[in-house]
Amino acid sequence: MAGGELLLRHPEALRFIEDCRAEGMTILGMDFFEERGAYLVAHTNAADYSALSRHPHAVERIADKARALIKDGLPGIPGVVERTDWVTFVLAEEAAVTQRRPEVHSRTGDRPVVTPAAR
Repeated sequence: MAGGELLLRHPEALRFIEDCRAEGMTILGMDFFEERGAYLVAHTNAADYSALSRHPHAVERIADKARALIKDGLPGIPGVVERTDWVTFVLAEEAAVTQRRPEVHSRTGDRPVVTPAAR
């Protein structure tokens, strides 16, 4: 299976940030790209939020910072390019695992016996 990278434009990136917040996924960073003809050029203006990832409210705090950074568009590099065209997100590894609610398998009196759902 070939790998790939999910490239998002500005409106989708704003929605993705809110989806990450809603699902409790920690954004570690964002990388920005400029479209030049048939090529995508990576820019050196990446956003790195990894230092905040251990904060007790990391998901909300990082989502706020990420949203503030791109609220008016994907940032460019002063003196080089006004705006970039695409963004990718780096998520914390635990966010890649789907977290499911425990499944109830049987009941003992009034208390359910709960076991974790298969991943």
